[in-house]
Amino acid sequence: MPESIWFRTIQPNPGASIRLFYFPYAGGGTAALRRWPSLLPRHVELCGVQLPGRERRLSEKPIDRMAPLVDTLAGAIAPLLDRPYAFFGHSMGAIIGFELPRELRRRGLPRPLHFFPAGRGAPQLADPAPKISALPDPAFVEQLRHRYDGIPDAVAQEPELMALLLPMLRADIALLEHWSYRAEEPLDVPMAALAGSSDPTATPSLMEPWREQTSAAFTLTTIEGGHFFLHESERLVIDAIARVLHG
Repeated sequence: MPESIWFRTIQPNPGASIRLFYFPYAGGGTAALRRWPSLLPRHVELCGVQLPGRERRLSEKPIDRMAPLVDTLAGAIAPLLDRPYAFFGHSMGAIIGFELPRELRRRGLPRPLHFFPAGRGAPQLADPAPKISALPDPAFVEQLRHRYDGIPDAVAQEPELMALLLPMLRADIALLEHWSYRAEEPLDVPMAALAGSSDPTATPSLMEPWREQTSAAFTLTTIEGGHFFLHESERLVIDAIARVLHG
């Protein structure tokens, strides 16, 4: 695959017949994929998006608005669409993975074979959660932990580590809070949505209306776990992907 600052092939596989692009949750990155190559079918090549402000791009300013991010990603991904591909997005990544195919459609570029939205209610549903991205650091962290249970105690109690993470976390939350859904024609892309059985932010009933965003096939699979079920039940998530990308 051509080199790209925006996309990283987790384990190159020139013989793969399909490329799976992963879009992370707020605060996440490609580190979440370390076990995926050994679990995915061999015909699937895994590629993770590398957003500014984290991992290999830690020194760069994170992006806190959806439109410029999607515009940039559409240009960056175009050379990588040289084989059939699919998108998987969790939480924040589900919205990025939804808006990007709509931009690719506007540019006349190939559509994904499949889209896996996970851990995020359907985009047309209003988000009742209060906005938190502008809160002072202590209140911001408290709200993040209460809402998503995504910052371990060991991390939250390390001031230097939190100082590194907070700009990226705040930008990711602002990205979602400033984004608003705009109605367009449903995507002609089959969707296989994944919901955590005990995820309070994206219950199966909130995931079901993703059905309205596709004119193709739709399935909803409920997987044991909370908001971060993709870690808690990683094998089940991979199995669900593999059943769809069976070759």
